Amino acid sequence: MKITERMERARMALAARSHVQKALRLGLKKPDICEKCGKKFPIRKIHGHHSDYRKPLQIMWVCPQCHRQIHKTLNWLESQYEWLLYCEKEKLDPGDARLPWLNKKTGAPTSLTIYEHWRQNEYRITR
Repeated sequence: MKITERMERARMALAARSHVQKALRLGLKKPDICEKCGKKFPIRKIHGHHSDYRKPLQIMWVCPQCHRQIHKTLNWLESQYEWLLYCEKEKLDPGDARLPWLNKKTGAPTSLTIYEHWRQNEYRITR
């Protein structure tokens, strides 16, 4: 994800949170039950999760553990998608991820695998 896309996403997230806070002040009730696991929690511990920031009042009310799990899964899926895009751009087979990364100048294999090189260089820059 490019920096400008990240900035736009952060701006939309901030606007969505602001909408929710205003709705809560105007009377929107926060549940005390996690919509994902069904356990009861104190209202102050329930988090609001947006699947789409363009719909700020479409909120999934979840406990902290479920909220972390949702984001962990989303981050993993996003990184896998970016890995596939990188492989397509470099004309690599995603299954070759464990092959050694070749030094572009010398052509000699390095101690990193293709995937490790991508995670340390390409992926970090685009996040």
